[in-house]
Amino acid sequence: MTAQLQEFNLAGRLIGKDPKVVGTIMTYEGLVAATENWPNADIVEIRLDQAGSQLDAWLETSQKLIDQKQPLIFTLRHVAEGGAWNEEEQDRLKLYKELLSAGQLVDIEWASPLSKELIAFAQEIEKPVIVSSHNFENTQSDEELASLVKEVASIPYVIFKLVTTPQSQEDNRRVMALLNHERTQPICLMTMGEIGQVTRILFPAEGSCLTYGFIDSPAAPGQIESGLLKRMIGDLT
Repeated sequence: MTAQLQEFNLAGRLIGKDPKVVGTIMTYEGLVAATENWPNADIVEIRLDQAGSQLDAWLETSQKLIDQKQPLIFTLRHVAEGGAWNEEEQDRLKLYKELLSAGQLVDIEWASPLSKELIAFAQEIEKPVIVSSHNFENTQSDEELASLVKEVASIPYVIFKLVTTPQSQEDNRRVMALLNHERTQPICLMTMGEIGQVTRILFPAEGSCLTYGFIDSPAAPGQIESGLLKRMIGDLT
């Protein structure tokens, strides 16, 4: 199936073999609450793209979680892939490099012009980076999916996150089959919407390294509350 997978330690959470539940925070109120009471999730994703003019406040509050040595993912999702970031790309690159240098995990879109430079930087400092691809319209052909996995999921220090929109359970099956493709890096696979909701529960049992739920507000169609998602996955194992 795969060669020996590269694994990464994120504040005591090993990413690569056993699946981890990521809980996404989309509001400042949710971020403040997390500093006072750690959510029911293995890892917390902080969606900095939602901060708008409050970015400095979000970063200051996030520092409290960093000081607590909590496992975090920082995401400035671009508007082109469903996020709210529409500022200067060099500002995003600068912040991502600062976070990577501080030992934090960040998420960059594979389609972004920044991706290759950020991957090279991550490799230089030997820190992992999530490289993501989101399709909000449909699920690509088998050939396109296989090409993406082959290209991205063998790049050192990359955790590849691939998310599509299924039109049927057959699309879910085709995406799940990618877990059997040859690769050297951890891979996170999901599909969105009502049809895709089951993949957030079942794919981790088949080898997807991460699955995403929400903490305060859904970040994508079909997301499940992170605590419920943890219980449902636990019932399967």
